[in-house]
Amino acid sequence: MCIFCQLANNDSKKIYADKDIYAIFDKSQSYFGHILVIPKKHYENILEIPKKIHNKLTNMAILIGKIEKNIFNANGIKILINTGKEADQTIMHCHIHVIPYNLVKKENYSNNKNLKRKIIANITNKINQFIKKIN
Repeated sequence: MCIFCQLANNDSKKIYADKDIYAIFDKSQSYFGHILVIPKKHYENILEIPKKIHNKLTNMAILIGKIEKNIFNANGIKILINTGKEADQTIMHCHIHVIPYNLVKKENYSNNKNLKRKIIANITNKINQFIKKIN
C-alpha cells in the first residue's frame, strides 16, 4: 500500500478531509507552506481520476492557494501536478502541490513550532469556514 493510501485512513495531521479527498502539509519539502491535495482512493496520476474527483481536487487546491496567498502574503502560488516518473512524480498516487512563493525570504517558519501550529490552525479554520458556507 502506498504512503498516501495509508495516510487516507489516518486523521492526524490533515488540514482538510472529506469522503473523497484530503490535504496535508508536505513534510519532505525544504520550507513550510507546501500543501498536498490528495484523493483518498488510489489513482496513479491525474489522467486516471474521474471528473468528480478531479473537480474536488482542483477546487480545493485553488481554495488553499487563495488562503495561503493571504496568510503568507505570498507574491505567487504554484499549483503543480507531476504525472509519471519522467515528469518528476515520486509517489505514484495522484496529488496536487500547492506552494506559496517568497515564503522563505519573508520568514523562517521551520524553527518556530508555535508559529507553525498557529498557521496550520488558521488555514484549517479558513478551509472549514468556506466549506460550511457552500454546504
